[in-house]
Amino acid sequence: MSNTASKKTLIIMVAVFVLPVVLAKLALDNDWFTKGATNKGNLLAPTIDMSALLKDAEPKWRLLYVMPETCDRTVLRRWSSLRLQAIKKRSPR
Repeated sequence: MSNTASKKTLIIMVAVFVLPVVLAKLALDNDWFTKGATNKGNLLAPTIDMSALLKDAEPKWRLLYVMPETCDRTVLRRWSSLRLQAIKKRSPR
């Protein structure tokens, strides 16, 4: 292999492996894409120890919804949405 061909191969290999990393870093630093949104809930402060209630349950995440004093349409819609999510989670895929 000639010296020119080996240099060309080296440049191509560097471009294939380094260019995506540089572009990803630029995309992160310059906000070129819409980042995902997570963790929109609120953590309880102070924490509530529910271990006595769940001592025989399989360990997993729990969703807690604190019901307000008065129950209006918004509360009913949220409750219905939570029930539907629970049903979807239990259904076989």
